[in-house]
Amino acid sequence: MLVSSDLSERSLRNIERISNEKGIEVLKSNCSMDDISNILKKRVGIIGIMDKGFAGAFKNMLKQELKPENREKSDEVYKVKNEEETAYDEI
Repeated sequence: MLVSSDLSERSLRNIERISNEKGIEVLKSNCSMDDISNILKKRVGIIGIMDKGFAGAFKNMLKQELKPENREKSDEVYKVKNEEETAYDEI
């Protein structure tokens, strides 16, 4: 399970409790619900990834993104992407 950075404490406690009972790992993303909405076009705070291979790859990608040396680069790419999207929205 992947949870957004701004998920409510109550929701986080509930998802952690259920995930612990089922033996499912919960990863807290540094992405907000709005960030996820920009990608998925749906506002969500909890994402379940059912495919184990994809979940593992996604987990590794998140770990790389959270490393300090990659965080600045990630923020730059995100900023550029958002500026490009804004430019397209204005056309």
